[in-house]
Amino acid sequence: KVHKSLDNEDYTPIKALNTFNRDWTIKARVTNRSDLRVTQKGGNLLKCELTDFLGTVIEAAFFNDAAKAYDKILKKNRVYSFAGGKVGIANKRFTQVKNDFCLTFNMGCDIKELEDDGGIDKYGFEFMNLKQLSNDDNVKTLDLAVVVVEVGPKDSFTSKTDGQTRFKQPWTVVDDTNHAIQITLWGSEFIDKYAS
Repeated sequence: KVHKSLDNEDYTPIKALNTFNRDWTIKARVTNRSDLRVTQKGGNLLKCELTDFLGTVIEAAFFNDAAKAYDKILKKNRVYSFAGGKVGIANKRFTQVKNDFCLTFNMGCDIKELEDDGGIDKYGFEFMNLKQLSNDDNVKTLDLAVVVVEVGPKDSFTSKTDGQTRFKQPWTVVDDTNHAIQITLWGSEFIDKYAS
């Protein structure tokens, strides 16, 4: 059942969540989600990335019975209200979401699909400029807004792991801080799609 959406001010912004919050309800779009999978301990796990109307992203995890139940309910790009979850400290080793906190939901949570009023973007971007990037040695997923100034030649090589032929192509990009870096595109289909 799809419920009528309330005004945004009736919901807690994701950026206001912390481990001291107990009574909160967020309105968020499922901007990404994993498949239901079995953990090493034999339980079930479902992970979703949730984005609210301010563009803030947080990771939500569902375990065991809740994972199985909400795997059938939560659809990518649809909007829901989420309540009854627990706010925890995010383990940066196991997430690409740039948020200090994460959410965990069990079967006691309250999640309802809402009307999509278009107030939440379908992508949760947190842009970083190249000047910041040069001062950050940590390996992670990044959102960049850049201009491509040079496209290098497509190159092939043989993978040492499986002996298959792989393709790569260097691009030089620059942003509004006038910093430039070289990035590498991997995979023939990806290169052919974006380098043409």
